[in-house]
Amino acid sequence: LIKWFNTDDETKVMIDGDLFTLKDKVTLNKPWDTGNDSVDFVNNWDQISLFKVDDREIIGIRMSYGPCSGLACGAEYYLLYDVSTKEKSFFGTFNADDQLALYDFNGAGQWDYVSKSFSGDPNGLAPTTVTYNLYSMNASGKFVEQNDRSGQPYRLSVTSFPDDSSKTESFEQHWLTVIK
Repeated sequence: LIKWFNTDDETKVMIDGDLFTLKDKVTLNKPWDTGNDSVDFVNNWDQISLFKVDDREIIGIRMSYGPCSGLACGAEYYLLYDVSTKEKSFFGTFNADDQLALYDFNGAGQWDYVSKSFSGDPNGLAPTTVTYNLYSMNASGKFVEQNDRSGQPYRLSVTSFPDDSSKTESFEQHWLTVIK
């Protein structure tokens, strides 16, 4: 059972009797140049998904602010909730793919999430970069950023030049496998 409570002061969510506020929560990723973002901004949801593999269930909720105006219309937030541990992981995105999806990149039955971070001019007058970072769920149900053995995070970056037709998109990667 999932219930959503929104007041002028704060938004609260209850999942299977676990009541929590969004007021003091921040994203694990950096949705844009300013760093991690407060989830207190959201006041509604528009998608709830249940992901299940073996005995693990994750509830995913896509959230936003409404009515939106200006650049706020490009912001989305996500809650990944581990049903068994009640662990909550929050992510945000801006001007990027807003679909909520989980993966198993290593085929080991471990949940993976790909966060999206925006950098550049949101009005499209200068180059923009969307960087995708890999997070995996640990045994306690928390999603943590994944790094290689040297400590470098796994990431994919796509840079576009919306106001310069003489340039094409560029793609950089440091990923689990080489993407062609």
